[in-house]
Amino acid sequence: MTEQVLVGLSRDRLAPKEPNERAAGEMYSAVGNREGMQLVWELPPAVKAAREAEHVENEAAQVVVDRAARRKARDGLLRGSDWTQLGDVPLSPSDKITWAFYRQELRDMDFTDPKAVVWPTPPGG
Repeated sequence: MTEQVLVGLSRDRLAPKEPNERAAGEMYSAVGNREGMQLVWELPPAVKAAREAEHVENEAAQVVVDRAARRKARDGLLRGSDWTQLGDVPLSPSDKITWAFYRQELRDMDFTDPKAVVWPTPPGG
């Protein structure tokens, strides 16, 4: 990720940005040829690295939020199917076992890769 701003300048006048328009620690250098000059604004390597690290941290935080949202949805499906495991439920023994397998599949879900999450299909669904 390169953060540069090129400012076109005439040959006879260099017009650097005002101090309040520059980012903290921003550096610049003049580059020119016969047609004119350009002022190249760059962030120092340490600032670039800090911004890239912040970007990576933001992505990691989003993954954690996504994982938490998926777990919350999974927990809701488990709570919504609790009734299937009660003793006085009018389900056949085979239906109870089918629901028990579904609930176990929910518990065994792997949320480490958010793109590879496979939701089990509820019985009769």
